[in-house]
Amino acid sequence: MAGVPIQQIAVPSFEYKEHPTQHVVYAVQITMPDRTWTVYRRYTDFCNLHEQITPPIPPAPLPPKHRLKQTWRMITGLGGLLANTEIQKYEDKLDLEIRRAGLEKYLRAIVASPSPHWRESDAFMTFVDVQEPAWPEPSWNPRMTQRPPQPKIPLRPWRDAAEPARETNTTRPMTDAELLRYQTNTLMHAQDQQANALSATLRRQHDLGIHIHHELNVHHELLEDLHNDVQHTQGRMDAADARMKQMK
Repeated sequence: MAGVPIQQIAVPSFEYKEHPTQHVVYAVQITMPDRTWTVYRRYTDFCNLHEQITPPIPPAPLPPKHRLKQTWRMITGLGGLLANTEIQKYEDKLDLEIRRAGLEKYLRAIVASPSPHWRESDAFMTFVDVQEPAWPEPSWNPRMTQRPPQPKIPLRPWRDAAEPARETNTTRPMTDAELLRYQTNTLMHAQDQQANALSATLRRQHDLGIHIHHELNVHHELLEDLHNDVQHTQGRMDAADARMKQMK
């Protein structure tokens, strides 16, 4: 297949899965002129796609698996003096959110690129699960049922993103005006879903930002208290040293 008319691609969310082992999957939403569907891919699936695409590399980089964990734990852990279980949860979510945005940027760059090299590759079309719609077998002609089986002829591949969408059982009886209205409503519905998903993502990021800000304030206060205690202890030790010198 080539020239798949993907109008839009997004990674609106991620989910935690428990089976067969605990892991994270990313929801990849694909929009074409006549349909929208979602596939779920792990980060390793993105890595495999990146490796299977022949050079040159895609226009946007693949985000790394770990970005903030090491630095964030060094900041919030205070060398092991403070418990960081809750902080680690926020950090993990923030890291996944950053990676989700990077994966979405990676896929959108492939779809929006002037060059079809990446989006027309077998690896990419397998990744997004693009399938050719099958033509229904005619059943109204009795002679058709009496003919011997004929060899299957491959469907003509997609050629251009602007090529009209193929008819379906739903669109076939429609007039031009009804078809235009149907396609417009379908696209608007898909855009509404993506807008809702984006709003949910922004709300999650906002909540994470508030939690992280709160935790940073708490740790800042703890550091100030620790600093004051150290100064107080140092002052007492200096006074004790002075007394020892006087006794000598």
